[in-house]
Amino acid sequence: RYTKEILKSLIKINNNSQKYTIKLCLNGTFHENIADLFEEFAPLIGHNNIHIWQNYFETSSEIYFDKTKIELASIVREAFFWSIGASIIFSTNNQEGLKDNAIIGVKTIDFGAKYISVLYDLVPFYYPEYLGGNVKKWYDRALNTVLNSDEIITISNSSKTDIVNFLNVTSKNITIAYCSVDKKIFNNNTPQDELVLKKFNLDNKFIFYIGGDDKHKNLASLIEAYGSDQRINKDFLLVLAGSSITKNSFVLKQIKKYDYDIQKNIRLIGFVDDYELVNLYKYSTCFVFPSTHEGFGLPILEAMSCETPVLAANQSSMKEIINYSPALFDPKNIKEISEKIFQCLNNEDTKYQIVNNNKARVKLFDWDISAQTIYDLFINYNNNNIEKFDYKNMIEKIKYCIRDIDINSNDMLLFSESLAKSIIIHNKFFLDVSSIIMNNEHETGIQRVARSISKILLDTMPDKVYLVYSSADNPNKFLYAKEYMINRLGMDKELYAGLDEQVEFYNGDYLLYLDLHP
Repeated sequence: RYTKEILKSLIKINNNSQKYTIKLCLNGTFHENIADLFEEFAPLIGHNNIHIWQNYFETSSEIYFDKTKIELASIVREAFFWSIGASIIFSTNNQEGLKDNAIIGVKTIDFGAKYISVLYDLVPFYYPEYLGGNVKKWYDRALNTVLNSDEIITISNSSKTDIVNFLNVTSKNITIAYCSVDKKIFNNNTPQDELVLKKFNLDNKFIFYIGGDDKHKNLASLIEAYGSDQRINKDFLLVLAGSSITKNSFVLKQIKKYDYDIQKNIRLIGFVDDYELVNLYKYSTCFVFPSTHEGFGLPILEAMSCETPVLAANQSSMKEIINYSPALFDPKNIKEISEKIFQCLNNEDTKYQIVNNNKARVKLFDWDISAQTIYDLFINYNNNNIEKFDYKNMIEKIKYCIRDIDINSNDMLLFSESLAKSIIIHNKFFLDVSSIIMNNEHETGIQRVARSISKILLDTMPDKVYLVYSSADNPNKFLYAKEYMINRLGMDKELYAGLDEQVEFYNGDYLLYLDLHP
C-alpha cells in the first residue's frame, strides 16, 4: 500500500513541476501482477515509463540462502537501472525477498546513481528470536543495503530513533515520511452495510482487532484482558481479523484457557477485504491495538479515519500517531488494558474525546505531504553525475563485481539470460514488411503506404529503424530485409551490407506490423 500510494502522490507532484521523468521498474518474476500495474500506472506516467527487468534465479531466502544467486540477481537489477538512465533510485522496501524472489541491492554496480531507501522498522532488534537460521542472513544483507544508501526514509519518529540507536546512522541522513490511508475508502461518510455483519455472524457490539499474529502483536494480552473481565466479555464480542490468526496454535491455546461462554464470544474471522474492513471498523464499538512495537501501525490510522474509538499501546509509533494518553495503555498491564476498554465501551464522554482527538490527528497524516517530503529529497540530490551507459563499460563493471564469486555453469547461464532480457541497450524500431517480401506485393494501396512510411523512417533514423520479415512457415522468426532496403528503397549498400540474417530482439525494442501481416 505504501508503495502505490506514495508513488501516485509523487507522480502528481512531478506532473506539476515537470522536474523529472518518473519510471516505474517492475521485477518480471512477479508476472501475475504486471498487467494490473500497467493498467493502474500507465495512464499516470505512460507505457514507455514502465520497465520490466528479469530475474531467472530462485532467490527466496527462507529455506535456502544462496548468496551467489542473490548477488548475481542484484547485479542484473542495477545494470538494468543504469541502462534506463536512472539518476535517483527510490526503493520503497529494502526488506523483501525472504519468501519470494524480490531482489534488493544498493550500489552493487556503482554508476553514480543516488539511492533513497525506505526502512519501515527494526522490530527484530526487539525480538531477536525472529532471526533464526537463514532469516538472520537475509536480514543482515537487507540492512546492509539500507546502510549503503545515500538517504534513508522511515515512517515514524520512533523508527528513526531506532535506526539511529541500533544502526549508528547519523540522524541528518534519515527522513520521516509518514504513512497515510486512502481517505476515499477509510472515512465515516459512506453508508454502512449490514450484510458484512451477517457474513461474519456479528452484531454491532464488538471489540475489534485486525493485524498479524507475531509475538510483538501481543494478542495474548488482549485475549487475557478480555477473557478475565466479565464487565467486557458478557456483553461484547472480541473479533480478531487477519489471515494468519486462525491458524496460530498459540492464539488458540490462549482462547481455550477460558470457559465455553467466553470462548464462543471470541471470533476469529480470518481475511477481510477493504470493503469488509471499513464496515467492521465502523460497526465496532472500539478498536484495540495491543502491539508492543510497530514501525507505524497502519490499522490504527485506518480505524481513526473511520471515526472509530481507538485504544493502543503507549509504545513506539502508536503513541506518536494517537498522542492522547486516555487512549493509550501499558501493553503488559492486563488490568489497565481491561479498564481502558471498559471505559471506552461504557463512558460516552471518554469515547467522544477519543474520537474527537482522532479527527484532529488523521489530518496530519497525508500521502501528498509525505510525497512532498520525498520529492524535496529528489531535488536536494539533483544528480547529474551518472556515467553514460555503455555496453562495454557495463561488461567491465560486471566483471569486477563478480571477480570473487564462484559461479557454476548453470548460474552463469541464468545470469546471462537475465542480463540479456533486462538491459535496454538497443531501442531499435523494427517494421514488419512480410507481405511485401514474401508475396512480392508492391503496388497495392496498403503496400505503397507501407513503403512510403518505411522510406521516411529509414531516412530519418537510419541507425534505429530496420525492415524485417517472416514467413508463413515460421512466423516467429524474423529476418532483416537488407536486400529489399538496398534494391527497392535505394538505401546505402555499406550501411545494410550482408545477408538477410535472423533478428535478435532485445528488451526495449519495438516491432510494428506495418503491412498488416501479423
